Amino acid sequence: TIWLATTEGLFKWDLATNEVEHYFKKKFISDFLFDHEGNLWASSTSNGLYWVPSLKPRIYDITDDTKTIHAIAKDSSNRLLIGYSDGSFTYWDIETATAIYQHQFPINKSIAHIKYNPQSHLFWIGSAKQVHIFDPNKNLITNTHIGGALKDIDFDNRGNFLMALAHTAAIHSQNTQKHPPISLPENWKG
Repeated sequence: TIWLATTEGLFKWDLATNEVEHYFKKKFISDFLFDHEGNLWASSTSNGLYWVPSLKPRIYDITDDTKTIHAIAKDSSNRLLIGYSDGSFTYWDIETATAIYQHQFPINKSIAHIKYNPQSHLFWIGSAKQVHIFDPNKNLITNTHIGGALKDIDFDNRGNFLMALAHTAAIHSQNTQKHPPISLPENWKG
């Protein structure tokens, strides 16, 4: 099964049957995730946050006319980090539906990616040319400038941080020592 977040909603494509299901029609779904209980969380650029347990939506009204949601990630405490178009984020408690911590980065760059590392209990936040590390236990933020346009971030099964830039890639190990960038083939188009 492949899930796709698009400007026209969220699509579930069953590769075995070639059937496609369409959720949140005509809504710009910016990101989505499945939590450990199998619930679907989807962020929309203009309609807030959707929570789908057993396909029964529960909508949290956290919309703001001045910014849109661009990325979400959930930690092991069942809390969300929500990244916005204006370069701010909110650490949000799902159970109480309240903001625990909010931060606005000084440079107004849209937050494009958020990943949670369950091994280190840290959120990694990606914007145009920076990666920020947020420690929710200390409300501490570390900023790192990167040398290119950030395309995506993730973790491998060993907890190494993976970063794709417009024309290169890099791996950072758990002890934060930088590995050399990985050069991509010239004919590769990302």
